[in-house]
Amino acid sequence: RLPDHVVPIHYNIKLIPYIVKDNFTFDGESNINITIRRVTQNLHLHVLDLTINEAETLLFDNNGIIYTPAMYNYDNITQILVLHFNDKLSPGNYTLKMRYVGIIHKNTRGFFISSYINDKGD
Repeated sequence: RLPDHVVPIHYNIKLIPYIVKDNFTFDGESNINITIRRVTQNLHLHVLDLTINEAETLLFDNNGIIYTPAMYNYDNITQILVLHFNDKLSPGNYTLKMRYVGIIHKNTRGFFISSYINDKGD
């Protein structure tokens, strides 16, 4: 469970899938509007099998101030990524911008690929 002092308001997610035999991947870009309810230096996100582009992970406040995570910690068991910031983030509205690469799974985890046969056998 994620802490309740950071609340997502809106997600804008762009995924570009690459369907290559035995190598299903995607590029992703997310803009997440969040509200921070109390002072914090950490943001927690659910992440599954993503490689985060750290150079393009930025947090913007409503005044245009840009915050860059100083450290990233990922817990494989809980699948939670923690972004640590040197600055204290005051209560207010922010936008978290991230780019990443992920795996398109063959099972029903995360972003997955599937197939079916219709009534005509196709």
